[in-house]
Amino acid sequence: MTPCRDRRLPKWITDNRMPNTPADITANSTTDTDVYCTCRRPWDGRFMIQCDYCDEWYHGSCVDITQTDALDIDKYR
Repeated sequence: MTPCRDRRLPKWITDNRMPNTPADITANSTTDTDVYCTCRRPWDGRFMIQCDYCDEWYHGSCVDITQTDALDIDKYR
């Protein structure tokens, strides 16, 4: 088996890649007070998905979406 290479990477993967340089780290850093999702809790290392229409981030467990399911979604709303 070989990996599928004919699909674009989902936006949540490209947005959440590890920073390459120290400048990237400071430009993309967040604080513990940043809250997301309908639960209004901070990112705690759990999988999150971004709405392609409002750009709000949601915990996958709060919206009942797994990382595997997210790979099949073209635009999340």
